[in-house]
Amino acid sequence: MPSPATSLAIHEVHSLLERLPVAEIMTRFPVTVGPDHTVTEAASRMLTHHVQALPVTENRQLVGILTGTHLLYAFVRAQAAQPLAA
Repeated sequence: MPSPATSLAIHEVHSLLERLPVAEIMTRFPVTVGPDHTVTEAASRMLTHHVQALPVTENRQLVGILTGTHLLYAFVRAQAAQPLAA
């Protein structure tokens, strides 16, 4: 359902989105992280730049992507490795 702030009908919104190329809305120079950065550095960069994912680059080539889900997985894994406090 479209926002009340727009006068477009739902089919008009869909029609516009079907013709909108990704190149018109993508981030051209995304914040990146290298594979050797720490998880803490990557998380800090994500928070600073308000992004949910970071392209991982090496020598200006994409080698992967790091997401918030990956960070949660690392956190859970780290917590599971810690002994429970008495």
